[in-house]
Amino acid sequence: MTFCHFDEFEDAVLSVELAAEKFSDVQNSPTLWKWVIIAMQNAVQSAMVLALAGTDGCGALYPKSQKQNREWLQNPTPNRPRRQMADYDTLLAWIQRAELLEGPVPPLSEGDCQNLKRLNQLRRQFAHYSPTGWGIELQYMLNIMPVATDVFEHLTTTQGRPNIHFTTAQKRRMRRSLAGLRGS
Repeated sequence: MTFCHFDEFEDAVLSVELAAEKFSDVQNSPTLWKWVIIAMQNAVQSAMVLALAGTDGCGALYPKSQKQNREWLQNPTPNRPRRQMADYDTLLAWIQRAELLEGPVPPLSEGDCQNLKRLNQLRRQFAHYSPTGWGIELQYMLNIMPVATDVFEHLTTTQGRPNIHFTTAQKRRMRRSLAGLRGS
């Protein structure tokens, strides 16, 4: 049997790779913005989760879920509590709190945070597409991409857990994708 292996680290790498791949073609096919936005939002959210998870893997969960899972880790039983991940906006707020990270806080202005929230709003609209037609100004999306790219890079290169667990090959793939996003 052949298996395809995924984990939170490979998910982050694959997401930024997909964003870079599709971003390189948006000039020729503007509808690819849908996949750039979905992939880049997933990459940023993955990076936030990786940066916050901590050694017990609970740091990106809602506080109640953190407490229940940490108690379970002290005395494991067959019935592990549900792991309820914090929502995107909560994760965004948490990565700005030094005491929750194992490295420097990303340097985000209020405008940067607004662009990262817009990225999530766009992703929700694309992922939960209601039958309708709509247009998005190109500059709107172009303003989001550098911030998202910088936050992804910051969280995957300056924080303890991602630095330890990404393989050399994954780090190389991320650098190549980030360069592609910046070069396009």
